[in-house]
Amino acid sequence: MEKYFPPKHKKDSYHCPHCNVYARQDWNELGHAAYIFIPYRGLESSKCEYCTKFSLWLDKVMIFPEKTLAPNPHEDLPIELIDDYLEAASIVTKSPRGAAAILRLILQKLMVHLGESGKDINKDIGSLVQKGLHPHVQ
Repeated sequence: MEKYFPPKHKKDSYHCPHCNVYARQDWNELGHAAYIFIPYRGLESSKCEYCTKFSLWLDKVMIFPEKTLAPNPHEDLPIELIDDYLEAASIVTKSPRGAAAILRLILQKLMVHLGESGKDINKDIGSLVQKGLHPHVQ
């Protein structure tokens, strides 16, 4: 299982907030250019080498793409479920019910990853409890 590395200021590589690929990031301080002048120090960009999309940072804080209040994906979450998780996290403040629906889908996919059918979440979690999962989870 691949570990998730969230975006951090001035890091050479991390999981891109756009494509979610672990990739090298090219950093630039924004300000003077032939066609633009931004009279503020502390505005920087990082560009993903994989998808070539930019992230904007102001005073060492990522301001674009929009961050969420949701926690980063757990390090044990299978890598193939992280895109779904990040999608849910990106809409949780705008559409909590939409985010909950995506999280339910993630739970179904996780059941398959854990060897269950993924067709009935209640039965799958019950089966995992019989196999040793703490009953409080159910």
